[in-house]
Amino acid sequence: MFPIRDHNPSGRTPYVTFSLIAINAAVFLSYWLTIPSEIQLAYFFNEWGLVPENLMRGQGLATVVTSMFLHAGWMHILGNMLFLWI
Repeated sequence: MFPIRDHNPSGRTPYVTFSLIAINAAVFLSYWLTIPSEIQLAYFFNEWGLVPENLMRGQGLATVVTSMFLHAGWMHILGNMLFLWI
């Protein structure tokens, strides 16, 4: 069963949460709708996703942040955004 609300609402407007959901949706749509093949998508994930081997060599430090905005499909992003919202 998926949660649909929190039992302890804060009473304040969650601007940071709204911003993170909007950024995640924009980034997801930007690559999901523009990259035509799965091979190119795999190269994109390899470039912007966190690869531990590269990180241990001191390369790809930006991927610590960029990998948080990558999602593998519609169910992945919808599930993550639902739990972020809750």
